[in-house]
Amino acid sequence: MARIIESLQRKKQNLPEPHLHLVPSIVWDGRRWRAIWNTVHYRPLDETFHEFIIYRVLLPTFGEDWRKEQMTLPKTDRHILIRWVESYSEWKKLHQQENNKEAENRWSAAPSGEVLALHQFAYDAYCLQTINRLPDFLVHKLKNVKEFQGARYEVAVAAVIARAGYEITFLDEQIKSEKHCEFIAKNKYSGEEIGVEAKSRRRMGVIHEKGESDPEDLVKGDVGRLFRKACAQRPNNMPYLIFIDLNVMPTPGIPTEKKPWVDDVKAMLVRWGEPSSDNPEPFNALVLTNFSYYYAGNAGDAPRGEYVLIVSQYPQFPSRGSGALGEIWEGLERYSHIPHEV
Repeated sequence: MARIIESLQRKKQNLPEPHLHLVPSIVWDGRRWRAIWNTVHYRPLDETFHEFIIYRVLLPTFGEDWRKEQMTLPKTDRHILIRWVESYSEWKKLHQQENNKEAENRWSAAPSGEVLALHQFAYDAYCLQTINRLPDFLVHKLKNVKEFQGARYEVAVAAVIARAGYEITFLDEQIKSEKHCEFIAKNKYSGEEIGVEAKSRRRMGVIHEKGESDPEDLVKGDVGRLFRKACAQRPNNMPYLIFIDLNVMPTPGIPTEKKPWVDDVKAMLVRWGEPSSDNPEPFNALVLTNFSYYYAGNAGDAPRGEYVLIVSQYPQFPSRGSGALGEIWEGLERYSHIPHEV
């Protein structure tokens, strides 16, 4: 037992998410042991961390009955998670080649768009479950094709904030009838609380939306309506962060300032009005993301996430913590970088 404790102490110094205090896995008795909240899993040594979070964390969250029900539906009606899992199986078969081999029964390759979408979803769910912060109401939304996109983004934002060193309290557990933001985040070190809202732009023909995609629509930063709704949901007594996912076609070869959607966002903020000390903004920061890896399908390498953080110079409730936005920015920069092992 003493050797196990010493091993854990050494591994904690190099954990990929220092603010989450993840319990590092250990190898003992011919198996790899992993702890998630109050559950210990013992797994085969040749199972990768990525396989573990998909097949032992994410899919069990949805449940076997749900999966079986999905498999009775026509392919076109199935939940997108089912398609991503199938894409992952196809991708693994394609890349199990000698030049990709790392060890016995283990290969590695750059993920496709749908594979990265699945991996990132699984990792976000894993991070939240390690701190017991994936509530039942949110899982229910994730299962529903009509609510999946918004709920998936809420999971992404909560995971980013948690990895930045905040405790999460989802308000849907407490407030049912009035407008409110998604959750309250409390900094573990300063104790400061901030409100957080997450919204994702729906587009025809994307995720579970009906209709055909319009190529011109898939580059626009037309999120003004979502922005106004988010501003109306601000809490009345604390700093406030707004996250909006653009859900547009990634453009990895174009610098951020020249991306097609940037001008649309600038125009939106101009229409909102010039902030001042007498006319403060309802948010402390507006975070625009584009975590739409799935546009790349299951062929070729996945694009990385795109994001912009716009900091208010005149927020209604200034933050006491000078480093808070820096920690969240670091979390955004680490997004889509999933560790090989925990």
